[in-house]
Amino acid sequence: MFEEDSDDSFSLDKVVQFERMIENDSFSFFDVEDYENIINYYLDVELKDKARLAVFKGLEQHPRNLSLSLILAEFYSLEKKYLNGIDLLSSLLPLNPFNGELLLTLGRLNSRQGYYNTANDYFTKALKMSFEDREGVLMELAYEYQNMGNCLRAIDVMKELLLINPDNESTILELGVAYNEVNKDLDALTFFKNLTDLKPYSYLAWFNIGTIYSRLQDFDNSEFAFDLSIAINENFSASYYGKASVYIQRKEYRKAIDLFNETFKIEQPHSYAYCSIGECYEKIGEYDKALAFYEKSIELDSCQTDAWIGIGIVKDLTNQSVDGVKFIEKAIRYDPDNAEYWYIYAEMLQKISRKTEAESAFKKVVELEPKNVDAWLDYSNFLFENNAPKKALSTVRKAIQNNQDETELNFKLIAFLIAENKINEATIKLHTILKKDNKVFKKLFEIYPEAKEIQEIVDIIALYKD
Repeated sequence: MFEEDSDDSFSLDKVVQFERMIENDSFSFFDVEDYENIINYYLDVELKDKARLAVFKGLEQHPRNLSLSLILAEFYSLEKKYLNGIDLLSSLLPLNPFNGELLLTLGRLNSRQGYYNTANDYFTKALKMSFEDREGVLMELAYEYQNMGNCLRAIDVMKELLLINPDNESTILELGVAYNEVNKDLDALTFFKNLTDLKPYSYLAWFNIGTIYSRLQDFDNSEFAFDLSIAINENFSASYYGKASVYIQRKEYRKAIDLFNETFKIEQPHSYAYCSIGECYEKIGEYDKALAFYEKSIELDSCQTDAWIGIGIVKDLTNQSVDGVKFIEKAIRYDPDNAEYWYIYAEMLQKISRKTEAESAFKKVVELEPKNVDAWLDYSNFLFENNAPKKALSTVRKAIQNNQDETELNFKLIAFLIAENKINEATIKLHTILKKDNKVFKKLFEIYPEAKEIQEIVDIIALYKD
């Protein structure tokens, strides 16, 4: 909406005249173009308050002028006064029902306010209008749809954009992101393969193909696609990272390290690359090198939480768990809602017998990730092993409420019921499980071998054996 540069031919006389009018509280007439130039001048020299004042003065002289109203709506948006902007522009809509910029701005304001259905209606109408810079409008709309969480609509808009300009690189990248957001990997693969048929040297299309194949765990095709992307543009570092990720998935850590090092010839080393190298060295047991690269990562970015976690894990692996906990705590301070970090923290606290804190950490994990079955199992085992069988039993019941069909949790419940001498409830639960699948009884013996000694349990299993 705002112009970046004022017209070179614009005379400062109008600004001087405007300031004299304000200073003397007098009246001078300026036409709309004059006001637009005055506003842009103030914005160029970063005098936003004066620019805002000029907008209001302009609307006093030219009430309901669309151009000045759009500028004021932009100010309202920057100030997060979205409803003010909506009210202002809605009053002008009956007079300008087919103005694309008005429809777009109303859509943006409604989106910012969270009125997504209304925003979508305005955007849909705007798309039917003709724009001089239709490519720019489509890019903006794609962003808005993604911001609204409507990635399917964003995908449609980006496809239309690529029909206008198939070389729009940012759109090709964002399209890959949008497809991933809606879990449409196979559709994405088809689209980008078709794009490479039309544009075989599109390194970004090949990059997206490599990324999709990696998610699908087809690592051979993923590596092939990344290789093509690198061959077309050897300075696109993301393809090296993608290929390195393939090597990590295959546990070919030294190859991954070599690729990360290749990126340093393209761009300055950054925190993510150093952290990834540290993780590779950690995986192959070269802990001194791992620590060195984790530390390099943190030197570049103290908020690189994975590096703090990595140092903590390496400390733990080298029998320095007490020291390692401090680094896990550092990561959690930066990212307090990361369930994986809390899980690592809980296990490390358990290892060094800080039991009260470990219990709290396990509780935090399942609060953040109630679908994490392994966390529930470890949490309940921790409670049971630390003389809290009733808590363990209660915890498993909560776990099943969140994960009702998980066999392992249900067998864990049976095991705890037996341990608490609640044999009748345990047998009822066992009947329910074996009615669905009579072959899973072995899992109970893996979880709780003592069940073989409980005659009631043995008798029920015998009933359901083939």
